[in-house]
Amino acid sequence: MQSQPKKMLIVAVLETLRKYTDKQHRLMQAPLLTLLEKDYGLKVDRKSLRHNIESLVNAGYPLKYQRGWYYKHELTPEDINILVQSLTENLSLSPETICQLISKIEAFLPVCQEKPLAGTEGEKLLMLEKALACGKTVSFQESGTAYAGMKVLEIERNGRSVLKNDTASQEDAPAPWTSWQVTVQDEALQTRVFSLSSLSDVTVSE
Repeated sequence: MQSQPKKMLIVAVLETLRKYTDKQHRLMQAPLLTLLEKDYGLKVDRKSLRHNIESLVNAGYPLKYQRGWYYKHELTPEDINILVQSLTENLSLSPETICQLISKIEAFLPVCQEKPLAGTEGEKLLMLEKALACGKTVSFQESGTAYAGMKVLEIERNGRSVLKNDTASQEDAPAPWTSWQVTVQDEALQTRVFSLSSLSDVTVSE
């Protein structure tokens, strides 16, 4: 077997464990060897893999073994969700800034973890804010009815305008998702008001 550069191999082992594992998603040697070959083109034997993992553990890297190896991440999924929810409720930030910050947070997540906003009320709010800020239309489902090509006119919280014509109010107190409402306009210029919590499958036009 062709020898691999030692520094490249040990970095690849560490990055593979960081990227693909957490306490709920562990890897035994066989799938770990497969990932090293797939992602880095490294053909490694079990002895070399075990030696590199032991070196990383001895160097203080947060690698643990419990029916498989995993990387012990500093931020838990619960921590990530709290950070993301705080961002989506921060009205002093633009949707673009929120998207950029959430992308940076997601970079810390292994691929085995679901993205923190996926399927949440925060994801819906972020999509609507993005459409309003960028002048794009949205599509969504509400009570079994599909709506497409809807222009976002206003986002309200507790009856107060939060976002309108690309401006934000300075009301900082968080509010339950049921208190959020969005005003949209269809292609026939008919205006409708929906509760954020009643919407599903929200997408922004390209």
